[in-house]
Amino acid sequence: MPSTPASIEEHSISDLIDKVAGEKNRLIVVREGKEIAAVVPLEDLEILEELDDLLERNDIDAARKEAQEKGTIALEEVKARLGL
Repeated sequence: MPSTPASIEEHSISDLIDKVAGEKNRLIVVREGKEIAAVVPLEDLEILEELDDLLERNDIDAARKEAQEKGTIALEEVKARLGL
């Protein structure tokens, strides 16, 4: 899917949204010559959110595995070690 630079000064927000939604095109928003944001189709966002959820689940699984292998410390012990 192509990405197209788009300057807010040159296009209305409505035009940008129509381009993204209608053409399934990703737009890079440029302000003063600097890329500052991206406008992506909803399908792209959904895929990114699914990937983020998958990474979080993998992190949780890894943490659980480590806790099973190395054991855990009770909250009261943590507080005592920190002087709380």
